Amino acid sequence: MNKMVKVHYTSVSKLTKLYFDIDYSRVNYKRAVTGIKEHNKNGYTNKKIYERYYQVDLDNILLVRGIPDKIDPPYVIEFKTTTIHNLERTVNYSEVQTQLYMWLTGLQRGRIDIYLTDRKKLLKGYRYLEYNEDLTEEVIKIASKKIM
Repeated sequence: MNKMVKVHYTSVSKLTKLYFDIDYSRVNYKRAVTGIKEHNKNGYTNKKIYERYYQVDLDNILLVRGIPDKIDPPYVIEFKTTTIHNLERTVNYSEVQTQLYMWLTGLQRGRIDIYLTDRKKLLKGYRYLEYNEDLTEEVIKIASKKIM
């Protein structure tokens, strides 16, 4: 009996939100518009889509797609807008997202840039990261269980 392998399509954003148990259908549109404006104003406008397969088990494969905010070799750069009050939570989320983008692109270094909306201040290089394969595996495994 031949059993077909099922391909599940997902994104870096969805994997990150599933890992943190965030309801990705709820969006604060005012914050989203602010984020888009600041992305564009500050040059975080990468349009290239990256994709990579991940074999979950013998019967399931994830096809993960994503568009990192900026690629500046050797760095994958993730840009977030937030307030000083939400800074650490945003950075924790961004670290996981950046790890997934490093896995997706094959780059071994990441950088998180932050724009504080309440201070109108850009913090380039707020956090630097090295690729962490164990964390990436953990994120994908936890999130994939919620997809299957």
